[in-house]
Amino acid sequence: MHIDPSERWLLLAKTGSGKTELAKYFLREVAKLYPVVIVDPNELWLGKGKGKNPKEWAIGKDLGSIDKPRLVQAFNPKWNVQCIQPDEDDIDKLERLCYDVMKKEDIFIYFDETEGIATATHVPKFIRVLWKRGRAHHVGAWASTQVPRGIPRIFKSQAEHFVVMKVGQEDEDFASEIAHVSEQEIAKLKKYQWYYYNHDMDTGIFNPPIPFEEKKR
Repeated sequence: MHIDPSERWLLLAKTGSGKTELAKYFLREVAKLYPVVIVDPNELWLGKGKGKNPKEWAIGKDLGSIDKPRLVQAFNPKWNVQCIQPDEDDIDKLERLCYDVMKKEDIFIYFDETEGIATATHVPKFIRVLWKRGRAHHVGAWASTQVPRGIPRIFKSQAEHFVVMKVGQEDEDFASEIAHVSEQEIAKLKKYQWYYYNHDMDTGIFNPPIPFEEKKR
């Protein structure tokens, strides 16, 4: 797959299906070329129960990596990979970050979960601006969610690339529509299996789990 800095990606999967690990797989390649900002409202980027110790994050002169980013409270243009963990009370913090990313240009921003920062009927203005106008500034924007029916229309309409992993039974028809495959094919998905679809394709392509060998980075 070729990933362009101005693309929009949407990833759908239920909890534990592997969407964050798949995103990390892609983002490791992206981070070789562009700075990456990770928005992690669930505070799970380093894994459940991790990230509480300052040493688990990049510190000192370390510019950050996908597997060990800098934990920040505001966007810092000197870091290569940084992660912000906003809660519902941090809407101003997230707004400032999105506008700073747009101003910096040539950067990727990844929302590891849209639940809590956007709903099916409401998306904060600063996220709408970034998602719709970011490509003019070479800002790539990816979003993932475990609540498919809660995806804002703007995320679906503006995205060029779609990844669908295992979803709940109640969401199989919706995932089928996104991946352009049958509901039966969606229902057969196992953990870490995924369909990839873009607008140049007639139907989604099935992908088995990606072989992964963990390395110290």
